[in-house]
Amino acid sequence: MDINEKINFWKNEIERAEQNDFYFDTDSMNEVVQTVEELLEENKRLKSKVDIFCDQ
Repeated sequence: MDINEKINFWKNEIERAEQNDFYFDTDSMNEVVQTVEELLEENKRLKSKVDIFCDQ
C-alpha cells in the first residue's frame, strides 16, 4: 500500500469504528490521519521546490 492508500484505509477504519461504537479514541486517530495528510502535502510542496531548483 502506498501512503495515500494507507490514509484512506485508516479513514475508513475510523469511520467504521465510530459507526460501531468501538472502544478506541476516534478523535485521536482522526488527528493522526490529519497530521499525516498535512505532512504528505508539505512533503509534496517541498519536493516540487527541490525539483524546480535542480532543473535550473
